[in-house]
Amino acid sequence: FRCWSSITNNKAEITKDLGRSFAIAKTFIKPFAACGANQVPMQIASTLAGHRLKAADIVRVVERLRPGTTDYAGLDYSGPFSSHVQALMSMQFCAAAAILGRPVYTPQFISESYNDPEVTEIAAKVELTCEEGRSMPGFEVYTTDGRVLIAEEQTIDRSIHLPTINGMRDKFRMLASGYLGKKITEEVIDLTISFDKVGDV
Repeated sequence: FRCWSSITNNKAEITKDLGRSFAIAKTFIKPFAACGANQVPMQIASTLAGHRLKAADIVRVVERLRPGTTDYAGLDYSGPFSSHVQALMSMQFCAAAAILGRPVYTPQFISESYNDPEVTEIAAKVELTCEEGRSMPGFEVYTTDGRVLIAEEQTIDRSIHLPTINGMRDKFRMLASGYLGKKITEEVIDLTISFDKVGDV
């Protein structure tokens, strides 16, 4: 305090809430194995998967976004995709995969299917449009039979972005079981969940 402000008057402020509030409780998780900027757009685009569209059914897709959304490097890229990193960053790829009903909730999809030919075909048809005053992404899918399918949400289900114990347990099983085996995976989960009772790490 002396080094920073030359006074120590408010030093008690820094510890007054210590032990009452934990930053980890305010953490958000990514429900999709993609860039953070693609999480909400993918969630909304996934509502169109029920139409069971194929690449041949789609003429164009308009993805409407708030200003500045596409500024981050790699987000506005419509392909071709030669790596999973290009795909998970690309707003066009992620929107196309979600609209086509690909298993975007699974951690393996983008890493194993970044060269999916149907997704690549639709990604090239996704137009990103930034609009003043917009807070949530919106989608318009124009089909070969003349329909315009719309996905717009004023609010979204934020629960899938919150790290519950059960959710983290399930996610760890999904990610780790193939590498650690079921037995060790469960041992790690049990140890982590009861970490406050562990006497010696």
